Amino acid sequence: MALIDVLDTVSKTGNDLFVIDLEGTEIIFRLPSYKKASQYAQLLGIIGDNYTLQCIVYEHIFEEFALPEMITLHGDDIHAGIPETIAKLILYLSSSDLSFQEYTEQLLETYRANTDNIISVMQRCICQSFGGYKMSDLDELDFQQLTKVYVAAEKVMLENGTITIEEILRFKEPEVVKPFKIESVIQQDAAAYKKFDTTDERTKLTDQPEYIARLEAFNAKYNKGG
Repeated sequence: MALIDVLDTVSKTGNDLFVIDLEGTEIIFRLPSYKKASQYAQLLGIIGDNYTLQCIVYEHIFEEFALPEMITLHGDDIHAGIPETIAKLILYLSSSDLSFQEYTEQLLETYRANTDNIISVMQRCICQSFGGYKMSDLDELDFQQLTKVYVAAEKVMLENGTITIEEILRFKEPEVVKPFKIESVIQQDAAAYKKFDTTDERTKLTDQPEYIARLEAFNAKYNKGG
């Protein structure tokens, strides 16, 4: 697969691309919109168990979303069954097959894990401040443009009280954790004992209120006669 062809395809499609290797045949494909994928799934549901008609649908999906110029063949022809496999994979990745719930849960967890990265935070703030922007619009901006728009959005959020100056986006310096050394613990303990043992720092037992109270109770009970 020529690298220049891959780069050219990325430039032309603008969509996410997926690649799979099936027994030496590398295939790159894109995904349909969710609406279109749902229509294919509904059509397959109507067809039922008619395998001949199913294959027609699978071939159509393959031809529509696999990139023929990006197929690297092991031989001269695409192996039988590959269009069906790719079409089913396309429907699976579009959450339009019987694995809808399981796959969607996995996808949700994957994206939730990435929601706190700096780019996601910037995009959310921009969409919150400027209703004319969509997330897809922001994906098309280069990083310089994205940062410039974010700073404007940040200014709006500060002025309307949505965030405080302490809450603006900053890179935090990582905390420097000092390595644990047993020598330092021993030195701290020795210093504490030394401080306790000095006359001016030490609290005498006979000066403690609890001791005085117990001593007075003892004298009252056993030394009544003086």
